[in-house]
Amino acid sequence: MRYVSIVAAFCMVGVGILLAEKKKTVKIPVPKVPKVLKEYTVKKNLKNDVELALKIKQKQVAGEHMLLEMTVTNRGAKVVDHGPLGMPYVDFRIKVVEQNGKKVPFTRFGEQHCGKKKPEDFFGFTPQPIKPGESYSATLNLSLLFDLTLPGIYMAKVETEVYPLGAPKTGTEFTLKVTDLEFKVSEPRPVVRVRKRVKDTGHKVAPLPKKE
Repeated sequence: MRYVSIVAAFCMVGVGILLAEKKKTVKIPVPKVPKVLKEYTVKKNLKNDVELALKIKQKQVAGEHMLLEMTVTNRGAKVVDHGPLGMPYVDFRIKVVEQNGKKVPFTRFGEQHCGKKKPEDFFGFTPQPIKPGESYSATLNLSLLFDLTLPGIYMAKVETEVYPLGAPKTGTEFTLKVTDLEFKVSEPRPVVRVRKRVKDTGHKVAPLPKKE
């Protein structure tokens, strides 16, 4: 009988420990990650194990920032070269057209930075290496470069060159291009009207001084 009591006591202690451990275990809810990619149209082009991907919000408002994200990813086993960091006007060739195919003109800023450049200038730089599994991204404000002040359907066309490791030589580079990235620009609200009810505080405006 004494043996049974001792076993029962050990069992009770074990159950108590398990319950205590169970009480200590707090299940932390997994935070929901916002599905940002649903807000973007993503177009990709893969060539020679190197990928060009574009992201932009499908719905834009004229007069606001229209951010285009361009990413070059090396999915191969060898190091490749690409354009200089922080110079998206040079290492990417960008064009925006309307739905009818008409080219969208540059803004004054865009004309100054892109409109007067010759195609040959695109190759006059020192490439930056992209190792296997790495990527290079640049985000560009399209509304700063192109006149996107009118509502409508637009398409962005982007090209870029990638080189084997080392200085680029004629015929060794290959072109990555995405030519059908579509987005919509809506009519803005240039004037915002707000009606407020002001409480009368009894304050009287002092009369203007009389002229002598």
